[in-house]
Amino acid sequence: MTAIQSIGGLLEDDLRRIIAERKALVIVGAGVAIGATNNAPTASWTGLLESGIDYCVALGRDKTGWADRRRLDLGSGNLDELLSVADQVLNRLQAPSGGDFATWLRKSVGSLRVHGPSGDVLKALVDLGVPLATTNYDGLLEEVSGLQPVTWRNRSLAEQVLRGDELGILHLHGYWNDPESVVLGTRSYERVGGDAHAQAILRGLRLVRNLLFVGFGAGL
Repeated sequence: MTAIQSIGGLLEDDLRRIIAERKALVIVGAGVAIGATNNAPTASWTGLLESGIDYCVALGRDKTGWADRRRLDLGSGNLDELLSVADQVLNRLQAPSGGDFATWLRKSVGSLRVHGPSGDVLKALVDLGVPLATTNYDGLLEEVSGLQPVTWRNRSLAEQVLRGDELGILHLHGYWNDPESVVLGTRSYERVGGDAHAQAILRGLRLVRNLLFVGFGAGL
């Protein structure tokens, strides 16, 4: 149980009881992906954005030093500047429907794989036997569990996964192989904010389960 951080000051016995009663929903963050891939750069949000900048350069879309300025923005750690970088990368890759965007996702987060013992935390989470959700875009949980990815765009199936009626990994911010579902910059956050299906799922999270967050930092 030590891999799980609880929100709300739950004691270990309470945590064990909630899991045993299948009243928990585990939400997996980037920290787990980073550990499971031996610190693969694209497992983190900033690393993924840097790979997006590099991909734009490879496509010849770096005009007047744009890439260098955006890398400086990434190093600032300022959330607004990071979101601005994300928006500019998405714009240059014609997200969400552009072919370049889909190709970049496949080559970056879509290529992440579990490396040896570093995937033990993933396996431990799967073995808890409770519904699993993630804010990550990768398929690492699917690799370990053999379960199907389910995004916020499939409201019916997502709700069944939340209730425990169907098996799957719920991707709250989208899945790499469904580019339309990926929530990365401000425009995509706004799109989700205005999507009734997505908002119904988010409201249902707190109504259906106790939320256990794993692998999140200050950005939670």
